Amino acid sequence: MRIGRGLGVGGIGLVALVAVPSAVAQEQQSVSRLFRIEDVQSVQETTVTLPLTVTLVPAILENVGVVVTVRGDAEFGVYMEGQSDVRWPRPDGSTGVLHRVTPLANTSFVGLRTGIALEVEVTGTLFGNAFSQSLASERVVFEDEVSAFTPFLLPNQPDGATEITLTPTATNGIASLPLTIIPGSAGNGPGLQFTAVIAPDASGTVRGVSFDTEIRRPDGFVDTFATDGSDQTAVGTFENPVDLVDPVRDLTVTNVWNASFDTDIGYGITLSVGGTVAGFSFSVPILDESIALFQGVAEQRAFAAHPDTAPYAHPLPIVGVGGEAISFVDVPVGEASRLAFPIDNRGGLDLVVQVAIEGAEGVTVAPPEVVVGPDGASPVTLTFDPPAVGAVEGVLVLTTSDPVRPVVRVPITASAVEGSRDGGLDDGPGASNNVRYESCGCASGAGPWSPWWIAVAAGAAMRRRRPAAPGSARA
Repeated sequence: MRIGRGLGVGGIGLVALVAVPSAVAQEQQSVSRLFRIEDVQSVQETTVTLPLTVTLVPAILENVGVVVTVRGDAEFGVYMEGQSDVRWPRPDGSTGVLHRVTPLANTSFVGLRTGIALEVEVTGTLFGNAFSQSLASERVVFEDEVSAFTPFLLPNQPDGATEITLTPTATNGIASLPLTIIPGSAGNGPGLQFTAVIAPDASGTVRGVSFDTEIRRPDGFVDTFATDGSDQTAVGTFENPVDLVDPVRDLTVTNVWNASFDTDIGYGITLSVGGTVAGFSFSVPILDESIALFQGVAEQRAFAAHPDTAPYAHPLPIVGVGGEAISFVDVPVGEASRLAFPIDNRGGLDLVVQVAIEGAEGVTVAPPEVVVGPDGASPVTLTFDPPAVGAVEGVLVLTTSDPVRPVVRVPITASAVEGSRDGGLDDGPGASNNVRYESCGCASGAGPWSPWWIAVAAGAAMRRRRPAAPGSARA
């Protein structure tokens, strides 16, 4: 049972993934996913047995016993589309994200489909001879008229109810049951034709009760939220804070919509038999009943998201800079040393990073902002151009779009010594030894120096001298 069929919504694509990196890293970041709930669940089968005794043709076809067994089943289906958003930073400034689920307008439907099948056993006497025959109909399916509903409702919300009316898809809702009784071995005996006309009379009420969300991190952490009244911000949407302690590459989300059903399903069944016996043609109605197959069925059911969107993942950025330290050692005044400092993104979403220097007079960094793609790396260049002999200290400040580590601070130390007199550029041996990149051994380190980055740093480090003043001596 595909609730989205024919509604212009069942063919919507699997995922709409929207990453919204801000031009300014401190501003709101978000990533969105489109999810679907398209689930069908069965209601238990119900059987009703009706015994009948009739005389069809007096003195010829008599004492006919007819036992009609009605077997019915039902399925409920739900189709819904929603948007799932992960946003950060949180309003209170804490690390972690806000997860919000919002149903999309005019995309929530509920439907009902039932099936009915008849089994008929006929016994009696024909010209004084006893006979017994049985037959069964094909299952006749009655589809639903799909009804819209309002999802994400709290209990006892009256506007969460919707009525469902069944309409037959089989031709006229008719199941024909052929039966021919052949006495002895003559091969040309009388024929009987049983015909059952099935008319549905069904209604159902469905009410949204709650919407449960399970959020699972790659480290195994699981948190569950539900629209139980304590964490719902408004009818039709809700959001919950998710605490992220460790670097998280993505959040895996599973949604379940819980609904209660109060259902009455009945059928009007007319059963008639006709044929020709000993030259007599006849058609006799033998059953005209209303049968309640499912009456007052009230159940609570959980509808999970469509397999294509259950579960779905929200990718997040992860800044790959840990407890490193940067130092410039004994740089001559009048010269400048440069260092390529790598910024890694170990996540699945673009990492936006603003860089700045606090303190450390004479140290600059460029460019002021970088965007690092998923599983990528991008360096920034630090330059120390000492204005005077002595030592300075400062911090390289990385303001990132990582929801767990919005700010990373890397210590900087730099020392300057007297410069040489010739003012030339020294590219000789040891020219880059005045730049050091060190690890402080902090437990939070998440960005090791690979040999490739060591080579980049070594190749990028250099010294240059300012031009000598006019008339100055050159060695």
